[in-house]
Amino acid sequence: MHDKIIPLVAMLGLCGPGLAQIHQCTSSAGAVSFQDTPCSELEQSKLRVIRTDSQPGLRAAEKAWLKRLKRRPESKKPSPRRPQKSTKRQEKSCLKKKQQLEAVRARLRRGYKASQGESLRRKRKNYEAYLFRYCD
Repeated sequence: MHDKIIPLVAMLGLCGPGLAQIHQCTSSAGAVSFQDTPCSELEQSKLRVIRTDSQPGLRAAEKAWLKRLKRRPESKKPSPRRPQKSTKRQEKSCLKKKQQLEAVRARLRRGYKASQGESLRRKRKNYEAYLFRYCD
């Protein structure tokens, strides 16, 4: 998680305030125009410098969050969502999912009502995803 946050914060810190130069040109006839290039010599010009960002850097709450994150000891950092199961338990679970997947595939081959098709395909997809993720 820190691998993604730290570069993001570093990039935000490198971004300086954006400035834009706008030239207000008034012609001899009195017509006013705005452009990003300097006015011609025949026109009166007035240069305006505008900030393109209202508040550069991190907000106070974001700075406080980063401080808390840096002070957090390694032991209190969140653990992975799914702890590793014991090998026998994992094998048993994988075997059960394989059997359930085969039952769904058999049902799909054998035939089913139109209302059951979507449910069977969803079950097949979930079982395949589980086996891909947790089993050999």
